[in-house]
Amino acid sequence: MIFLSIYAVFCLFSNYLKNKRLYFRNTYFLISKNLCAFF
Repeated sequence: MIFLSIYAVFCLFSNYLKNKRLYFRNTYFLISKNLCAFF
């Protein structure tokens, strides 16, 4: 369940980052922080 949700979030973010590459590193950093908080 958790892995499926993470996979869906990453897919959505990948599509979002395609439109805005400038914020790629910032969003990735935030995602990593959120994942660390989750686990």
